[in-house]
Amino acid sequence: MIACIFIICALYALAGAIVRLPLTRVAIYIIGSICILRGLATFPLLLSHPEMASTFAIIAGILWFLCGVGYLLGYKLMGCDEPL
Repeated sequence: MIACIFIICALYALAGAIVRLPLTRVAIYIIGSICILRGLATFPLLLSHPEMASTFAIIAGILWFLCGVGYLLGYKLMGCDEPL
């Protein structure tokens, strides 16, 4: 199930650059927002549960955030952000 979610995310990432898939704009914004929220959620969780703080958790949070920014920024820079 998780692999299917990652495949869908990859297809929509490519859709922003190559071909149009249904609801590309909405999907890119949703995927990017979820990734950014997941990245930002890392730090309050680490503050509330310091025993769970690890290098992996911090790096994973940073990578989630950067992936979300990459989705949104890449879509904007490709000039695909036209009105609905």
